[in-house]
Amino acid sequence: MYVKRGLSTIGAMRLHALVTTALFAGVLALVSLACSGDTDTPPSTGEPTASATSTQVEPTLPVGTLLVEASQPVAFAFTPDGRLFFTERTTGEIRIARPTSGQTPTDPQVQQAIDLAKADYGQVTGVDIADMDVVSWTAREWPDACLGLGEAGEVCTEVITLGYRIVVSVIDSAGAAVYRTDEGSVARLETIRAGTIGTSDLFAAVDVFPGGPECGLLGIAVDPDFETNGYIYVYLTQPIPGDDVRSQPRVIRYTDVNGEGTEPTVIVEDLPTTNPAICGHVGGNLHFGQDGYLYLSLGNNERTEDAVAADLSSPLGKILRLNKEDGSAAPGNPFENDPGVDPRVFAYGLRNTYDFAFHPTTGEIYAPDNGPGNCDELNLIRAGSDYGVPGSLRIREPESCLGLGGTDPIHLFTRVGRRPEQLASNMAPAGVAYLEADRYPTLADGLLVCLFNPDILQLIEFAAPEFDTVLRVTDIADCEINVEVWEGRIYYSRSDGIYVLPPEALVP
Repeated sequence: MYVKRGLSTIGAMRLHALVTTALFAGVLALVSLACSGDTDTPPSTGEPTASATSTQVEPTLPVGTLLVEASQPVAFAFTPDGRLFFTERTTGEIRIARPTSGQTPTDPQVQQAIDLAKADYGQVTGVDIADMDVVSWTAREWPDACLGLGEAGEVCTEVITLGYRIVVSVIDSAGAAVYRTDEGSVARLETIRAGTIGTSDLFAAVDVFPGGPECGLLGIAVDPDFETNGYIYVYLTQPIPGDDVRSQPRVIRYTDVNGEGTEPTVIVEDLPTTNPAICGHVGGNLHFGQDGYLYLSLGNNERTEDAVAADLSSPLGKILRLNKEDGSAAPGNPFENDPGVDPRVFAYGLRNTYDFAFHPTTGEIYAPDNGPGNCDELNLIRAGSDYGVPGSLRIREPESCLGLGGTDPIHLFTRVGRRPEQLASNMAPAGVAYLEADRYPTLADGLLVCLFNPDILQLIEFAAPEFDTVLRVTDIADCEINVEVWEGRIYYSRSDGIYVLPPEALVP
């Protein structure tokens, strides 16, 4: 179930509960629940790119399947081999999720077990699940039984799929890896409780300064040449010896050696220390662009009185474009030849941009920016552009969130029943990722935005070919912190872990 928000009107809302299935010990329990209703809503308030307002109560949105438990996984990223790396903001730990998420197993015995279990499921239920995606799985260290050397009755392995555990047993004789169970089935499917299907291994631990809600281990990126160099980059705030109120933001690079983070190398250190009054508006996240350069978003450090976001000599309130080797300014940056300007600056005039994402075709950057209780923005970032902070707004209610200085946003986030310019209309856009929706037949391509307050994952669709005009906004699931897309699947994080959103959860 999801909610569509039109730009001129909010469309009818339909609620459908997810049909869940469970098969255990040869017994099928099939439960479906559906409810539907239509709600008409008034037209928008005139902001050309803002979502329409409504006085209706928001419906409960779908919840994904918990892949791995974690403590405040603010950022996460996938390596080309399908491993999921994530950061825990306050612990300073970079971890690798187990089981591997979003990867189809290649071991023939594991794949055979899955295929046989699917066939058995279909025979019992009459439901064809032959094309069911294997969203997560694990093949534990196999005993001799899996090599054809075990005793009859010895458990060979467990394979975990989305919502099911496939238990493969060798019970008829030794010398076989996959055999029928005593119930006459090749394998059995068991329901598994959310939160029990994933563990994680420590990749690296680093000292962090988590002295505020927006400090700690904040960003992570995988090198586009990871398969040859094994590089993982993190953005974080670290303690300053002898200073209890400030911290030092840094970008550190690790080398992955058999799942262990080695050779920590600081590549960006010359960033302003955090505000001693409050560790806030620090940013930020790291992503590689299609051009191979490393991009970093930084907030204004809560230094509103200094107007640092508009000061081109400061990296604060900016998106930086960097060489990945040493964090220096990437060639071709818009201000690289201007005296007195930080040559790393790619765009400026930002207040508190937690995350950003690249369009897969145009390569342009979509970046939300959090306002001071109102005017939460989505900006289309272009080289050298100013996005208006500090501007003429800042903690008041203007007549409009547009025309306040700098480049106008392409969209404004606002709560139901509020206008974007009203105080307390903010929704705190956090993580973003671009979705090409081939795996989700009920969705269109667009930008996924994780709203921290009130925990909503939205899909924003754009008009081709420029992709700079919003067509519609849809609430599709719950979310809290961040969102990523890997091999066409949607993954998002909440304070308790990382989730995958199955296509069947999204019933229009």
